[in-house]
Amino acid sequence: MGYIKYMLAILILSPLLTFSISAEESWRNDHPIVNLILDIDLPPIDGYAEQGIAQQLINNLSGVIDSRELNATILVDNETAAGAYSRPLIAFLGVVANHEMALGSSNEDLDRLPLSERVELIKSWKNNLENTKFCAGSYGATTVKVSGFQSLSLPGNDTLKAFQDLGFLYDVGFQTGLVYMPGHENDTRPYLIEGTNVYAIPVSSALMNGKLIPLQDRNAREIGINASQWYSLLTNKFDETSRRDEPMVIILSSSVSGSGVYRDAFGNFIEYALNNSAAFVTTTELVDMARSGQEHI
Repeated sequence: MGYIKYMLAILILSPLLTFSISAEESWRNDHPIVNLILDIDLPPIDGYAEQGIAQQLINNLSGVIDSRELNATILVDNETAAGAYSRPLIAFLGVVANHEMALGSSNEDLDRLPLSERVELIKSWKNNLENTKFCAGSYGATTVKVSGFQSLSLPGNDTLKAFQDLGFLYDVGFQTGLVYMPGHENDTRPYLIEGTNVYAIPVSSALMNGKLIPLQDRNAREIGINASQWYSLLTNKFDETSRRDEPMVIILSSSVSGSGVYRDAFGNFIEYALNNSAAFVTTTELVDMARSGQEHI
């Protein structure tokens, strides 16, 4: 009788043991996290010929992710969202399911303005980007939600609270080891900026010839990094963040990765990451993971 009870216990517990082992195995093999931020940094557009060139750059950049249905965050500044020729180009970016929209950086020094003017200015920028939905209405767009922004320099607390009060969740103007809030120099995950509900998003950085640089293609090209070196930086950083269970956050612009050899490097990196089981998330998804303490997908 005792033997029968023992065997019954084994049969009952067997599925639970299998689940436990499977869960542990799944934890070991979770996907490396990549947050792609695509910066639509168009020059001023004064006619249809320039509009066509800009459209091609946008298509080239977004096409790399959209053909694979990968999640990404799209940065668009106010000048582009409000421009007569550039605005129609942005409309379609905000209605694609795998895109999240964020407000690109502005040359305006918000901190020097009275608080009331700051609030009105930020509100108008947000409205300009959100209202691109009207151009794409016939394609089924119901809303364009703007979730975050990019600061050019560390904004003051009042400015951050203005963004916060207008519904902004995060700021992608930070860089690991380069631009950070006090006490967060080496942080690689989103963290709350003290005194606000806004999350700082540290863009990944890497060493190049002994110098720490952010993983932003525009910056890389400015300091003379060629496309082959850029691809190596991206893949090496991907391997490093995978080993450390850290997210990889990179910013790619239409002016650099929207054409030529840098676009080839971008596409090749995406293939490399996918072949190594990467999961691509929007910046809001990255923040949600940080909030919950989740490190894997």
